Amino acid sequence: MSRAKHSRLGDSWVVNDAGPGLIFPTIDSGGSSQLRQRTGPRSVKKSPKANVTTSKINNVTPRKINNATYTTTTAQRQPPPSSGIIPFSSSAGDYIISILQSIFLLLRQPIAILLAIYLFAGLVTLTYNMFTNSLAASLSPLCRLPLSSMFPICATYHHFSAASSGNQPPTLSDSAAGDVDPEFEALMSTHDQLSDILSSSSAAVSLPLDMKRSESSIRDLRQIVRFSSLSVRNELVLEFDGFIDTARTASYDLQKFNSHVGRTIDVVLSTARWTERILDDMALQEQQQQQDQSLASLLSAYLSHLLSPFQPLTSSSTTLGSFSHTRLLETYIAHTRIISDQLSSLITQASALLLTLQSLEDRLDLIHAIALQSQHNTQLSRADTLSHLWTMLGGNRADLARYESQLHLLQQVGEYRRLAWAHVSSTLVKLQAVQAELEELRERVGSVEAEAAVVPRTKDRTPLPVHLQAIRLGVERLEVERERARTVQRSEVAKVMNAAGAGIASLLLAQSLARAHIPFRIFERDASLSFRGQGYRLRLSTEGLAAIEAVLGADAFARFYDQCGKTGGSGFASLDAITGERVDDVTAVLPVRESLGSREGKIVGIARGEMRRLFVEGIEDRVEFDRQVKGGVRVIFADGTRSETGALLVGGEGIRSHVARQVSGGALKVYDTGARGIHGQAPTTAFKGLGEGFGWTMSGPPTAIAAPNDDYSVVGKPAADIAKALTRDWHRRFRPLFDEMNEAEAAFWKITCSRPSGVPEWPNEPRVTVIGDAVHSMTPAGGNGANTALQDSALLGRLLGEAGGYKPGVTAEYERIMRVYGSAAVQKSYAFASRMMGVTIDEETTPTVEPR
Repeated sequence: MSRAKHSRLGDSWVVNDAGPGLIFPTIDSGGSSQLRQRTGPRSVKKSPKANVTTSKINNVTPRKINNATYTTTTAQRQPPPSSGIIPFSSSAGDYIISILQSIFLLLRQPIAILLAIYLFAGLVTLTYNMFTNSLAASLSPLCRLPLSSMFPICATYHHFSAASSGNQPPTLSDSAAGDVDPEFEALMSTHDQLSDILSSSSAAVSLPLDMKRSESSIRDLRQIVRFSSLSVRNELVLEFDGFIDTARTASYDLQKFNSHVGRTIDVVLSTARWTERILDDMALQEQQQQQDQSLASLLSAYLSHLLSPFQPLTSSSTTLGSFSHTRLLETYIAHTRIISDQLSSLITQASALLLTLQSLEDRLDLIHAIALQSQHNTQLSRADTLSHLWTMLGGNRADLARYESQLHLLQQVGEYRRLAWAHVSSTLVKLQAVQAELEELRERVGSVEAEAAVVPRTKDRTPLPVHLQAIRLGVERLEVERERARTVQRSEVAKVMNAAGAGIASLLLAQSLARAHIPFRIFERDASLSFRGQGYRLRLSTEGLAAIEAVLGADAFARFYDQCGKTGGSGFASLDAITGERVDDVTAVLPVRESLGSREGKIVGIARGEMRRLFVEGIEDRVEFDRQVKGGVRVIFADGTRSETGALLVGGEGIRSHVARQVSGGALKVYDTGARGIHGQAPTTAFKGLGEGFGWTMSGPPTAIAAPNDDYSVVGKPAADIAKALTRDWHRRFRPLFDEMNEAEAAFWKITCSRPSGVPEWPNEPRVTVIGDAVHSMTPAGGNGANTALQDSALLGRLLGEAGGYKPGVTAEYERIMRVYGSAAVQKSYAFASRMMGVTIDEETTPTVEPR
């Protein structure tokens, strides 16, 4: 089988032949064409060179096929007569294409310039939108691209687009929408009713605090009844337990309910503003549609349309593209639905709160019935039951002012419950009325589509500006009422006392405020009371115990005193650590004898952690952990999360107090004495070889114990190992103290002291003061630090209780009295430390401990 093909190269025909049997057109010198049958092998004229012919006619290069080159040439080629039309059509097409190519070549530069101008204008538009709109709106032009619906930012716009294209049915048909007007004026009148609800909630903002105070008074009465001789004391205590739990729940739920009312008003306001923005957009579109068709407006509209791909997408641009009455009605329905849903949640919460308050009522009835059974007094009214029990059992008559205050609170327990019931029930009725009106307004629009076919339209539509004006006036009225409510709430919050630090001084002050029914909050930088080692065991002096008893009252103090350890003896004795023998000449070792007198001639002690645990009982819900205060009276937290406002800020966060540094203007300083200590705990079995009442302290010069690091933050086993290494050569009588110690409670610490001269003067800040180590840090020598801090708490708590909360002059009076006994305690402690440990403080050169 032979294959052949021909191709046209220039003016030559090149024939490639692989063998006989095919017919090819040939071109002769005369320009004629004929078909010739080849029956034998075709002869090929070879060039003088072997196997290659390089014949070039009309600049045509021969082709090499199957290792041989064949050429057929002619001086001039003439196309076959039968193909005349095809070359003509081909020439015309080439001509037209060449013209178009020339046109596009000429237009290439102008088109590039115009496209560059257009893209630049689009870029300017996008940049302008970046500064005038939100980021989402500025990037919304990207949502016009294919597959952009996959991006979350474009989901909303494509949802609107799908709805307008018929993928989702509209809320109202256009025919039905034309037969009704949205009643925005009536809708905003329901918002005015919400303003009344907000006003009543603002008036009741103090009710949760009042109920909390009544709960505290019931707690005190419960304790009196528990230790009384009443025959029905067990039944009364049981009912008091239930009443206290229910009252705690009710006060908390009432506070949440008032907060929820305010949040609902905020949602209503934001929804109204959202509706106002939509109507503003619709009004602008309607105004643009009604503009005169002047040349300037036409040009502006054309340019706006030209740059529309770069403009932010809106619901109008993806749906109807212009103002429509249907869109107005759908906005109205969405507005009513949002408000109705919020009211439903609030109504549910109010109903649950009413049940809790009813439970309080039932428990008061039971307490009254039990009291009647005990006293056989049919004339005793239910309202006087609690106060009658308090009067009969005596309360704490030693403190007449507190006794009268407690009696008054007990008389008000039922009144507070009644006020809370009235507030919640009236609010519930108003909420139900507003919700019913909203449902009616929404149903009035929803039923129009069914009525439109029967009842013809009889009135004109309300102009859009009228709807806008109604919404704006409603928003203004609601904003005024919301701001008034916030002012009332701020005035109530401003009565709260804030304390920084949850040490023993702050917690005892909190107990004093709680018994005086003064609201307070405590902010502690640690994560919990047991977050770290709580320090060495504290010895309580006569003054310290008197301060605790004055705050807690006789019954609570008796329980506290039972938890304290009480041993015989006082002062120090000297023992030789190597031989284990007593040193008779104490003055040779201790230049001064320390004496810390306490009750009954005993040494009364308690672990610091145990004291904090006892002091926090009953006030756990008002202590916030992991909150380090940086400043006040608006309390600023170190983590920057939020701030709190109060009437008074008390700094009790120890030697690194930010509050002390700020309120004193730097006058309060804490010096690093250079001495170091290690404290820990050991079981009582470790003291058997040392005798009853043995306690110990390791004393020595500042160089006796090497600091393990710069910040001395060594606790737990590393600190215990240091103590064991220092005492490994001590006598076997002392070894159990260290071998059996609780390593988790061990800590290495700096020994610090305030100015040896005492507590300095500083300009009084009426709303900020300091207590405890924050104002008078002392060395452990003398045992005065904790006892002086307890005196601070009792003094400040008493002054605040007598004033009924913060009053001008309270902090000035506290600081005046505190400086006297505080300075004496600092001077005494420094004197002991100087003689026992050889510490010295130069106020010019001794390093200070800085807040952190």
